[in-house]
Amino acid sequence: MKSFWEIRILLAESNEQRIRNIEQAFSKSRLKHFLRWVRTKEDIDFELRFNPPDLLLCGRYLNQTNASEMMRMLDNYQLSIPCIVVCKQREPVMDTQLAIAGVYEIFEDTELPLVIREIGFIQEQLLEIKNVV
Repeated sequence: MKSFWEIRILLAESNEQRIRNIEQAFSKSRLKHFLRWVRTKEDIDFELRFNPPDLLLCGRYLNQTNASEMMRMLDNYQLSIPCIVVCKQREPVMDTQLAIAGVYEIFEDTELPLVIREIGFIQEQLLEIKNVV
């Protein structure tokens, strides 16, 4: 059973180094979280359909898909959850397309502490929503 203070994060990523860096950043943080890692489009589809997270954390590209397609998957399942993209470097054209598709924020690999801080902010917003309901 999920503790009420945890944020459930689905990490859709295939870059091993980025995964280790993200896990290390979370382990150093005080953020109460549950991180589920998937690496295929089928696994993303399964998780979104049967175990929707509070937040999607992903790279721009995955083995069989990309962040734009993941945003379409969120729309298909009528999930209005934030999606944060972590990438090697900014690409203005791609970043603009992702922003139009509804990506919450885009961070570079070097900005992982900012990612954790932003997720903490999102977690506070989710708690406020859950306490109102």
